[in-house]
Amino acid sequence: MRTLRASGGLATAMVLLQTAWFLVRSGIVSSTVDPPAALGIALSMLAGAIAAALPVRTIEGLDRGLASIAGDRRGAAALVVAASLAIGVAGAATQQVPSWDERFMEPAVRLAADEGLGPFFERYAGLEWLGRQHPPLPVLFYAGIRRATGSGIFGLRIATVLLGTGTLVVALAVARRLVEPATALLSVLLLLASPLFVRMESAAMNDIFVTGFFLCAVELVFRISRRPTIGASVLLGACVGGGLVSKYTMAIACPVLAVVALHEGTLLGRFREWAIAVAVAAAIGGSWMLVARRIGVFEGQGAWFDEMARNSTGSWQGLRFALDAIVTKLPSGIGVYLLPLLAGGSAAFARSGGSTAHLLAAWVALVSVPLLLTLPDNRYFLPVYPALAIVAARGAARFGAERCRALVLGWMLCAATLAYYSQVDLDHRAFLFHALFGN
Repeated sequence: MRTLRASGGLATAMVLLQTAWFLVRSGIVSSTVDPPAALGIALSMLAGAIAAALPVRTIEGLDRGLASIAGDRRGAAALVVAASLAIGVAGAATQQVPSWDERFMEPAVRLAADEGLGPFFERYAGLEWLGRQHPPLPVLFYAGIRRATGSGIFGLRIATVLLGTGTLVVALAVARRLVEPATALLSVLLLLASPLFVRMESAAMNDIFVTGFFLCAVELVFRISRRPTIGASVLLGACVGGGLVSKYTMAIACPVLAVVALHEGTLLGRFREWAIAVAVAAAIGGSWMLVARRIGVFEGQGAWFDEMARNSTGSWQGLRFALDAIVTKLPSGIGVYLLPLLAGGSAAFARSGGSTAHLLAAWVALVSVPLLLTLPDNRYFLPVYPALAIVAARGAARFGAERCRALVLGWMLCAATLAYYSQVDLDHRAFLFHALFGN
């Protein structure tokens, strides 16, 4: 009975937080978003009612099924794949076109696919968004898909869904190394209750690339630490290098990988394996740097990052960006309704301590702190989401079988959020501290 009351309180808190988020965001941006915000609130209330109406025996059956499937690696992976494909395809079909940086990605993809790599690299420096700040691998991947299949934006989004699905399977493998199987499976399913993750999994952008490479690198460090092979070392280097030529923020993976090796007790004990990985990563990243210098974007991209770093540190404007990232962007990206689970999981890990708690804390800090000081945009924090999902899943464990009610509600509240983003003008950005303190 106590668990049921606690679960009811959790569901109420989740719905209220979601409602408050819609109200605050609507108030920050403009009155033009009031209708979709009202729709989001109505859908959130409906989700709460549906979740509350689910019979206890249904929830207990879901929890038994979750525990049973979690014990079978293949079964758990199959569930993750099925859930990811269903949610990802729905996201790809319902997002606005274009969504965020897709408006810059698509012209670059079209150029590379239709006119070839020569014209693409000749015009690289002049391509908006890409030439100023990004390496080319995601564009080349999408161009290959377009050239082979003739796909438009929806087809490219489906390709991203497949990448995101693979990323979640790797996230499951990483989580199983850190927590018990049921909590690991729940953590990955909670990622599919995260609005930002679902949006990035189903948009033709570069964020899922760096997240996937990041998680693959973490998993490979675990594997090399426990069963070293030359092949795994080469793959590790390829993942780090591939991440760097997808998005430069992959560099923040390096200290996290070092912490994972320290966690496994192999930081200094696998010199040959780490040296091979570094050499492969350097070869891939260095090759792009040579190309970037030759086509005239190396210095410009370096200058852009220097400017962003200067604007984000030592200034009132930079402080406001960082505060907005912590207070508004990151919570809304994770899903404000998941914050109670995150708080509970953080408290549980703090009480228990241990190497897993320390690893997760280091993972979050080593990614988040550099980003807060340089590029505090919510999408850039995506590599910490798997770690945060593990913490949230641990927080859900105290509710026993009722954690499945929280998961079902989380998915429905995520759907309500995505319905909102399918209607609102995406050029209206919610900056709480800019709204409070002016430009």
